[in-house]
Amino acid sequence: RITLYFPNGFTPTVRTALLACIAEYLRDAAGAVTRGSVPWSRGWVAAGPELAAQLETWVAAAPANTPWDFVATGAAEDDEASPFHIEVVSAASWQQKTDGQLSYLTATFPVTWFSRREERMPALMLKWAGRVVARHGYGGFSFFLPTSRSACARIEGHVYQLALRHPGIELDYPVSQLQDVSDRPKGINWLTALGDELLDAVGGPDAVAAQLPDGARLHRYGGGAIIQLGAAPQIGDVVQHNVPESYAELNRLLQPIRV
Repeated sequence: RITLYFPNGFTPTVRTALLACIAEYLRDAAGAVTRGSVPWSRGWVAAGPELAAQLETWVAAAPANTPWDFVATGAAEDDEASPFHIEVVSAASWQQKTDGQLSYLTATFPVTWFSRREERMPALMLKWAGRVVARHGYGGFSFFLPTSRSACARIEGHVYQLALRHPGIELDYPVSQLQDVSDRPKGINWLTALGDELLDAVGGPDAVAAQLPDGARLHRYGGGAIIQLGAAPQIGDVVQHNVPESYAELNRLLQPIRV
């Protein structure tokens, strides 16, 4: 999963960037993404090749003070989960001004997706983070969850226990976390995006890079950087006393700016 939180989602520049990310995902996952929830219609619509263009047309006509959201999924039913899922909430200008609310983009992929592609996950996340100028975000292993909130609620306890056991698997409900992450990230993962202001709060990119665990790398994008912990994500298992040390080190390093 890749999840990015960013400000100014109501501006033409960021809207264009966000739409480019959505169009890229829908193109690459064509055939696997089968239906979408769109701002101009109630219920689900077919997720054909024209969906990205339809969304672009609608967004172009929407005023800056209009919030909107978008979901596309490969799940046939609301209580099913799919490895193909993209979700966007774009905050209105007044929501950001009065509440500090950010917008977000989150997308999931099959576990083996990037092993078959020339562009790997860190490169894709870096590209998307640069497009929307992410304030913070994360990427790595995550649970595939149903689109229905009631279905998610039914399995929440089981998923939570799995997340406690496996610290490298992200338990992610972006829409329910928006109010808590307006100015700081909720945690770290294999890939952790931090905007320039957050990097400066812990000494700046050079100071952060100098304190990273062995094997970690810092990739810059316009407005921030992504910290990558090793060549591949880790799951971990506290029952087996296996907590990825690099994850723990980065968590301690970023503790002052975390939620």
